[in-house]
Parts: sequence; structure tokens; C-alpha cells
Amino acid sequence: MTFLLSRRGLTVLAAVLIVVANAVALTGVALNRGGAPETETELTERELVLPGRIMEDNSGMWLKLQWRNLGEPDVDGLSSNDVSLRSPAWLNEAKLQELGFELTPRLNRQHTLKKRISPRFAYIVLEFDGPLYGESLRRAEARLERELGLTNNAQAQKYARRHVDKERRGASRLFTRDAGLDYEALKSRYSAPNMFIVRGTVRVRVGRAGNTPTRLGTISVSNPMIHVPLEHRDVLDTMLARPDRSRDDLDPRYRVGLAYGSRLEPWVVSVSEL
Repeated sequence: MTFLLSRRGLTVLAAVLIVVANAVALTGVALNRGGAPETETELTERELVLPGRIMEDNSGMWLKLQWRNLGEPDVDGLSSNDVSLRSPAWLNEAKLQELGFELTPRLNRQHTLKKRISPRFAYIVLEFDGPLYGESLRRAEARLERELGLTNNAQAQKYARRHVDKERRGASRLFTRDAGLDYEALKSRYSAPNMFIVRGTVRVRVGRAGNTPTRLGTISVSNPMIHVPLEHRDVLDTMLARPDRSRDDLDPRYRVGLAYGSRLEPWVVSVSEL
């Protein structure tokens, strides 16, 4: 049987759906923030980028979480730190199997997967301003030393110097450290103040270790866009009102207090100018 709704009926139905959706969202927020936060941390503009206003009516503001992976020096021909789509060194085939991936399909002659492997949920450990960032900086400095000692290419030396400067002053110091399926086990193992756990998704791709094709894992972190409530926007509004910074101005301008609740969803608790 087919039911036809009048225009008024459709309007009422749409309004009801909006109310229900908002109620579900508010319930989720209340559940996440009930009780003491699972994690509280402070990050800067290096890790929480201000992309600008999302809404044309200037009613919304978000910060984007900037996290990184440190790969093996010889994987994919990349010798320095990487962006989120690159594979961290620790997320190898053994780790993928530990996370529940079935890796029995071999690579075909084109060095691609014989069949698609579905992504899987995992808890992701993030490390802030720790050994992984130190290694990333060391690699950048070593690359500069090689360029200065082995080549007369002024452009390559300039790029290497700029890379070191960015690594020291402006690049995110937040790196993926580990992943697992047991939250409590990870929480117990990584209890240092500069580490916290978020939800994420792990996928399998094909890469290279030297000349050998291999299966690697990539990570996406859940909730990378973090809403800034009205009461914490004054400092960021000031930043947006200023002219664009020069390319060489890398120093962070603000600090953000961030909390993760029982559902490991983040919210902003403070914003201050540096």
C-alpha cells in the first residue's frame, strides 16, 4: 500500500526527523562527557589547525587535528616523516594480522591485492612531542647535513633548510604510536601524560620496502574536525581577523585544552593565545 503525504505532512515529518536527530546527537554528547574525561591534553596550532569558518553565516568554527605517521626510511622511497596517508613503520603485516586482517590473498603480478580487504576499526595511540617527533626531526637534520656535504645544489639545500625549520617550529608533533582492539590494554600500556587514545580505522594498501612489494597499513582518525564552542572563540576570531601570515612565520599562535570523553570523542575546554 502506498501512502501519499501532503506538503504540510512532509514538512511536519522533516521537522520531526530534525528533532530526533538533534536529540540523538545531544544524548551522545551527554554520554561522552558524563563523568571524568578519559584524557585531557594541551595541543597548539601545530597540532590543531584553524582552517577558517565552515559556515557562510560565520556561526561555525572547527579546528582540524593534524597527526602524522613516521614511516621506515626505505619504504616507498621516502626518507623523512610523512602525512596521514603514509604507513607508520610499526603498522606492518604482523601488526595488521594482530588487528584481525586476513592477509592470505597473495599479491598478483601487478603487485596489487588480489581482492579487496575491508577496513577495520581500531583504537589508535597518539604520542605528542615524544621520541617519534624527535626521530622525525633527526631525519630532517640528517638530510640537511647530507645535502650540505654531498651536493652543490643550492635549491636542494634551501629546501632541506626549510624542511628543518618547519620541523622545528611549525610541523605537528603528534604521531601515531600503536593500535589495538583492547582499549583497556592500550590504556594500561600507554599511560604517559604525552599519550592518549582515539578511535580510528585501519586500511590495507600495497607499498614497497626497498624493491620488494609488501602490504602496509594506513590509518584514519575518527573525529579529526573538532568544533569550537562560542565561549572559546575570542582568541581564534582574532586570528582570523588578522591578515594572512607570511610563509616563514611558522610559530604557533595559540594553545588548546582538549578533553576526550567516555566515547573517546573530543571537545575543546580552553583556548589561549601564545
